[in-house]
Amino acid sequence: MTFILALLITMISCEEATRITPNEYCNFLPGNTMWYTFNTDDPTLVSIITAGNGDGRMELFKGECDSLVYVTEDDDSGPFLMPQIQFETEEDVDYYVKVTGVDLFEICVFTCGPLPVELISFKGYEEGKYIKLKWTTASEINNRVFQIYKSPDTVSWEILGQIPGNNNSSFILNYVYHDYQPWNGELQYYKLVQIDYNGTTTVLGILPIFSKKEFKTLVKEIGIDGQPITKDYNGIRVKIYSNKTVEKVIYE
Repeated sequence: MTFILALLITMISCEEATRITPNEYCNFLPGNTMWYTFNTDDPTLVSIITAGNGDGRMELFKGECDSLVYVTEDDDSGPFLMPQIQFETEEDVDYYVKVTGVDLFEICVFTCGPLPVELISFKGYEEGKYIKLKWTTASEINNRVFQIYKSPDTVSWEILGQIPGNNNSSFILNYVYHDYQPWNGELQYYKLVQIDYNGTTTVLGILPIFSKKEFKTLVKEIGIDGQPITKDYNGIRVKIYSNKTVEKVIYE
């Protein structure tokens, strides 16, 4: 089994892999190539995150292209889910990331210091008419609250809401947050922030999600001159939706 796996790996070339420099913060690199590579001089806790327009798979190898060694993978089934891997690197070892199953995606590699919250996963996907964000913690220390932010470009952020933390915990805990106003047909970024009781703020992760569905809900109906109307009103009704679209309908 090991021989077959090694043979398959060496048959796939990674000589032209795009090199990524791990950053303290997650800076996404747009791309559509299969292979990416990076190196850390010292052992470092690293997170690799991708976002794509399909059911992508991300595989991690180490070594040289002609003798790659399989490390791990993440195969998140379901549209718009984000494959991610977190692991501790070895000293001065080349790592290769292979991305498959998507035509358009973004990737980033960022280093992680000791955190007050040990995050197992931070994921999101479309569900019905909203984006569902989920994260799981293995432990929490002095954790007061989680805050969720949203951005079109990872530069300007707006806060969506917050969820109380569990102070001190050594158990696995699951959290959920719903964004009921996703940006239709656009790439949007979600940032998970943790604040402790001393006021210290820590960014736990940044999650890119493609929203493809045309989400909209009816906000209100008015008459053609802007006047309030009842459900029995006959004439031109102006329907205003949550995605800022307007529709005129004649009721007779």
